[in-house]
Amino acid sequence: MDIHEKMRREIARQNKQEKARLNRKPLSVNIKTKDTVDFDALKRNLLLQADRFVSMLLPGGKTRGREYLAHNPHRNDKTLGSFSINLNTGHWGDFATKDNGGDLISLYAFIKGIGNVEAAREIASEWNT
Repeated sequence: MDIHEKMRREIARQNKQEKARLNRKPLSVNIKTKDTVDFDALKRNLLLQADRFVSMLLPGGKTRGREYLAHNPHRNDKTLGSFSINLNTGHWGDFATKDNGGDLISLYAFIKGIGNVEAAREIASEWNT
């Protein structure tokens, strides 16, 4: 098998995985119980709908591959590209300010200027996840 055939097979495998990921439905779990929030379940659910969640949270951005490029709402950001969110992992960062986080809950908290626990509660309530 030559290198081109290996590359074609790898691309086909990745496309198949991506298609399967996009066809999954959000998990039906009770994330919010009284005053506690299941962070892991919430993170999983947000990743299943990351495209929609991020585009509603940061309108006007652009998807490039599995990255969402947006303007940082906390600074006079005129160029798409320095603030990005990985839609597969939820990792996000602003290369200009070094602000970053490891999941979509921390992104929401950063944008709203609140803590992660409060962000998780708001997301669980607003998104019914």
